[in-house]
Amino acid sequence: MIDVHIWLLDAAVELGVDIRTLAAPNMGEVLNRKPHGHSPAAIACILARMVKEGEITVHREFGRTAPAVAACESQIGEMLSETRDRGTPSFYRLTERGGAAWEAWAKPQWSRYSTSCWRNRCAAIGAATAAITEELFGLHEYLHHEEVIVERSIRRRMFRKWRATYWKTLPEGHLVAFRTRPQPRSEWSPMPHREWARWVDLRRFYLKPADCGF
Repeated sequence: MIDVHIWLLDAAVELGVDIRTLAAPNMGEVLNRKPHGHSPAAIACILARMVKEGEITVHREFGRTAPAVAACESQIGEMLSETRDRGTPSFYRLTERGGAAWEAWAKPQWSRYSTSCWRNRCAAIGAATAAITEELFGLHEYLHHEEVIVERSIRRRMFRKWRATYWKTLPEGHLVAFRTRPQPRSEWSPMPHREWARWVDLRRFYLKPADCGF
């Protein structure tokens, strides 16, 4: 049986979770994990307890500065019953206490933590160490073989007290930002197995839920 308390903490480690998805038929697909296997009523009860114990906060807006709202069991039950195509979404997020509870289970190696984003041919890779940032940067064109990095666009920066996630601050962070341009289809090539395996390994900073059964 899945430990639903850990499941709920783990689902929100890097981003807040839309509460409506916890009762959705395609929950596993949306959250990319095995479903928790509990009824909406049970989930409402557990989330309400986590709010009371200070492990999570509930918000009607998505963002780091969104104000928390009061959320008792009946209110969370109503949030779970809302459909995704109407109404205002509600999210839950970890507090520092909730993050500490997750860390006690996951035992993350924050020195291996990294994150990345890209949009409209602009990309950024951030990590807790310069070495991991540079290695991930070196693998970018293998992973995204349909584009090429514009050399003159590359910018590097180091941060003190890096806000790695919305609840976790690390001593420092290293960022590489750059732009890309399309790669002619004739020059596309699949990512070699060795590089793919290394990318997967670099992205692992704790025992992933899939490795634990969820």
